[in-house]
Amino acid sequence: MSKTLLVESVRMAFAVAGIDEELSTKVDELLNSVELFFELLVSAYGESHDTDVELEHILKLMEFVKGMNRRDIYLKYMYSASSDFTDNQSPTRAKARE
Repeated sequence: MSKTLLVESVRMAFAVAGIDEELSTKVDELLNSVELFFELLVSAYGESHDTDVELEHILKLMEFVKGMNRRDIYLKYMYSASSDFTDNQSPTRAKARE
């Protein structure tokens, strides 16, 4: 099932008459976040062969995760990325990412 089909299926399930408007609004907000997360995830781990572009997308994904109050995931990933840059002898990038 594609990411768009999944989100649209859930949207349709909550678009029926009789569902509380506040609930419908909250579900719509959630689905917008899920859709954005999918887009960022695909961009970050897609088939790009340009390391700089890939890193930019990963950083956007991590900023999204940080905004969801999942600072633990954000910090763990940024520490890992910093270590990777240091291991690959790119200390300038490692410092920029810390």
